[in-house]
Amino acid sequence: MAAAPSPPGSPGRSRSPVIPPDFEAGRTPVSEGDFWNRYEVKYYDDSIPEQLLGNVKGCRQSCIPSTKKEWTRWGKKRFPLVAWLPSYTRQFLLADSIAAITVAVLNIPQGISYALLAGVPPQIGLYSSIFPGLAYAIFGTSR
Repeated sequence: MAAAPSPPGSPGRSRSPVIPPDFEAGRTPVSEGDFWNRYEVKYYDDSIPEQLLGNVKGCRQSCIPSTKKEWTRWGKKRFPLVAWLPSYTRQFLLADSIAAITVAVLNIPQGISYALLAGVPPQIGLYSSIFPGLAYAIFGTSR
């Protein structure tokens, strides 16, 4: 009796695509230099303009909060949870619970299945479906 084939993504199977020996691309390969010459694309100059660099240096001194009021505004801007949590009422709890259950019902099976397709343990899929939602609750805003 022959052994069953290994499933996709398992350690016994190669992940690189198999190109048949009689495959023809239909065109000749082009090197990077030939591409640049053929299409007359100019190389990008990645030097930083001095004016922009000066603005960044000036921002280091003016962008850092110095007073308690500025730190509070900075914290509320970076962590919206801090801004809306003190005014959260029980009226919002039912709607937010329904939304959380809906997201969990959709994301948890999807995370597990993507983990299996990727060839990693299903627990990784659970982590990848739960932690982004928690991060969004802390760092995201609904505006």
